[in-house]
Amino acid sequence: MSEWFDGLPGHALVRRALEDLSVGRTSEASLVLQAYAERARGVGLPVPSHEDAELALARLLHGEPGGHATYLALMDEVWSFLAAAEARRRRAL
Repeated sequence: MSEWFDGLPGHALVRRALEDLSVGRTSEASLVLQAYAERARGVGLPVPSHEDAELALARLLHGEPGGHATYLALMDEVWSFLAAAEARRRRAL
């Protein structure tokens, strides 16, 4: 299924997150997207709020080799996606 966001940086991670959220699964992808829930909803994505998403993600990755680097990379990837989605949205207006 093609989505309006295909081709944006981080679109594969966002697609995984949305799939996980749709079935109620907690994952690295779903938590990182929920950390940016307000911005994600601003570009039209159905992302529920999770008050402690960043903390939950950090706990999920805690103790894994490279866990902190993974956390930062995931946050950066979703931030890049949202920045590109916002820019695409502005151009469409």
